[in-house]
Amino acid sequence: MAAHTSTQRQFIVRKLAEFFTPNEIIGQFRANWPDTDCDESDVDRCNPRVVVTSPDEFDLFNKTRADRKAENERLWPGMPETLQEVLLGLKRDYQTQRNRNAFDMANKTAAEIAKIEGGFYAGKATKEAPSAVGGDRIEAITRTIVDPKDPEAV
Repeated sequence: MAAHTSTQRQFIVRKLAEFFTPNEIIGQFRANWPDTDCDESDVDRCNPRVVVTSPDEFDLFNKTRADRKAENERLWPGMPETLQEVLLGLKRDYQTQRNRNAFDMANKTAAEIAKIEGGFYAGKATKEAPSAVGGDRIEAITRTIVDPKDPEAV
């Protein structure tokens, strides 16, 4: 349990209001203040949704959360708030996966983001979903085997 300055507490409160997880907050906190210890109990003590905090921290949390929601509404107008929060989390996951060179996971996350942004889960897909079978029907597939040593085959 470390005693944090008001600036450090405000940092934690702001990150909580922006939907960051405690582990993400701790990592960012340690990057900003490597000499000060921070763990999950410190994050919980700054969370106005869990404990009674100072009125200034409570107001900061509500103002930051309102700003975040307004930004989400600007980015994704009309999208339900729950999906907006999911999108924020997925976009952070995508960045983390790219930073860790986990490109296969990042590609799957990007596909999931595209589904949400395209309205796939809300039943309002804005684009026609690609057909599994497109174009003309394939009647037969022929295979020709060529001997590479035969000069006439090339």
